[in-house]
Amino acid sequence: MRKKIDLPWQISIIIFAVVFLLGFGFLNALSSPPPESAPRDQWKTVTHELYGFSLDYPPGWLAETYGESGFKGNRAVKLRITRGFAGTVFMRVYYQAAINPTLENVARWGQYASGTLRSGNATIISFEQAELNGYEVAKRTYRSTNIYQDVYIAREKDMIIIKLQAQDRDFWDFLPIFDEIVASFRPMY
Repeated sequence: MRKKIDLPWQISIIIFAVVFLLGFGFLNALSSPPPESAPRDQWKTVTHELYGFSLDYPPGWLAETYGESGFKGNRAVKLRITRGFAGTVFMRVYYQAAINPTLENVARWGQYASGTLRSGNATIISFEQAELNGYEVAKRTYRSTNIYQDVYIAREKDMIIIKLQAQDRDFWDFLPIFDEIVASFRPMY
């Protein structure tokens, strides 16, 4: 016959908290292992026909597209790519219709679309211009509670932001893969 052990409720709470924190730490450690390099021919392609673009992403990552209502009510988020079970590394594609926007328009919208930049709690690390598949783009890297990089793209009829968000310990490891994903951006019109 089993003997029943009654623990004081305070000890039960402490045991639960310790088990929870250890479990969360374990899942978090599994969620964002250092990125492995996979040959480009093993990458998958996600196409968003409604908003006219496609991107490639590595195996083991998850890609989800969203319609007019966007991701969790954020109407601008049209694609989300994540790595890891607990989702400590995010890539999102934001979309906004616009007529002949400039890169400055997209960067200004990027400040509005990002609550982090809008709140004034972010530190800008860098802001630079580059070229991507015939488009002039701008890249802004900034830090708040996480590190972010936004890539701003101005097209004839819309504005697109491709964003990387990662914790400090992951950002610089995942930036090369983010650069490859961004380089795979292909407009459909």
